[in-house]
Amino acid sequence: MGTGAALCAVPGGYGHDNGGFAGPAPTPEQLVRWVQQGIFWTRFCIHSFNSDKSITEPWMYPEVLPTIKSAIQWRYKWIPHLYSLYVNLTYRNNEPVVRPTFYDHLHDKRTLQQDFDFMVGPQLLVAPVYKQGATDRQVYLPSFQHQLDVDGGWYHYQTGQHYRGGQDVSVPTFLDDSLAPLFIKEGTFMCYGKCMPHFSALPDDERRIQIYPPPMEAATVSYLNREFQEEKPYRWKFMLTEDDGHTTGHQQNNSYTDVELWMECYTNRILVGIDILYDGYFPEYDTLWVTCPLDSEKRPLVFDGQDEDDTQVTNLLDAPDEYYDENYVYRALKINWKKSNKA
Repeated sequence: MGTGAALCAVPGGYGHDNGGFAGPAPTPEQLVRWVQQGIFWTRFCIHSFNSDKSITEPWMYPEVLPTIKSAIQWRYKWIPHLYSLYVNLTYRNNEPVVRPTFYDHLHDKRTLQQDFDFMVGPQLLVAPVYKQGATDRQVYLPSFQHQLDVDGGWYHYQTGQHYRGGQDVSVPTFLDDSLAPLFIKEGTFMCYGKCMPHFSALPDDERRIQIYPPPMEAATVSYLNREFQEEKPYRWKFMLTEDDGHTTGHQQNNSYTDVELWMECYTNRILVGIDILYDGYFPEYDTLWVTCPLDSEKRPLVFDGQDEDDTQVTNLLDAPDEYYDENYVYRALKINWKKSNKA
């Protein structure tokens, strides 16, 4: 229903009533499975008119409350990414954020049979769990190619495992997972802010970026110029859009900022940079904290235009707090808003 609505008159603001709107109250398992996938929708709501007079609420089952809480906290951190998708897909181009898998993979006929899986933007695939008692989920990963005619792959968010597109895979899924099984296309950026009790409850002064580059063996094939035997990188991009989050200044006064994140993946390094395409609004942060969360990725991160000594933290135990989050070492990519070029 949601993906169908996204193709019609409500491409950006649709979402289901998590736990179901009418009928009896959901079981603890049903509520968890609803929330695990519901947090990816632009409209996330737990709302009900239950026939048994109960009220569906996040805390209705204490035994699963930690999972519900963790899922909602993840969504709050991920809002900068979701908001950027909404602005650049729906607001500017009238495209859906949540969409059927065939929307971005029309060449792959098997996507026409994926009734339960959905995409969030062109790079994230969510596989909701809908079978009672399930501890694994079989998912078909659509095939796709990069612009250099190289077959692309997907990362399983929960484990970091890489899979080639065009195949069925089975992944574990448990009731204490914060998210439904999530697959991320190689070449993707994931953008996070602070976890807050509610939107704008705290200063919005933090952005953490996680990158998912193609594996090194894919880079070797993708970027080797066959004529000159030189690496010619393909540039992956993501548009991070910021405004004050309170007013219509982005419409009335062009008070917004477009920051294009990009990476070029060589066989011996990953080059990351930013281009400020428009700076009509200055966010509360001046640093992007960047990391690659994949244990399999050993190439060093190199930032465009910065000395490596100024951004590298080599020992996690000696890293200051601002470089450390959820077992990852982040490196500082500084932004000089004053020197940016206005569109």
